[in-house]
Amino acid sequence: MTREELINYLNTEQLINISNALKNMFERTKAFYFQVTTTLTVNDDGRYEVSTPDNFPVFTPKGQGFLEDGGDYYKGELKLRNLEEEDSLEMAKDLIIACFENNKNKS
Repeated sequence: MTREELINYLNTEQLINISNALKNMFERTKAFYFQVTTTLTVNDDGRYEVSTPDNFPVFTPKGQGFLEDGGDYYKGELKLRNLEEEDSLEMAKDLIIACFENNKNKS
């Protein structure tokens, strides 16, 4: 997929899944959520993973283990926000934007 196709795919077909993964992360880390960095990594074929640097919870809906294959991926990071006060869909959208702000980053 092209960069634009990936952005569209994530914002339309996968936004709820990414949002739910962030909510799940928040619920599991509620006492120290402000210390957690979320990472979205996306492959050219649409596979993606929502994780933290220490892989606290990991959400990979389309094929486990693609990161181990090596290669270049789109990757973005954001500090986990207080999702009791903010809509997780908004954070998911911001995480997608962060993922594609830069060119491909080597993982």
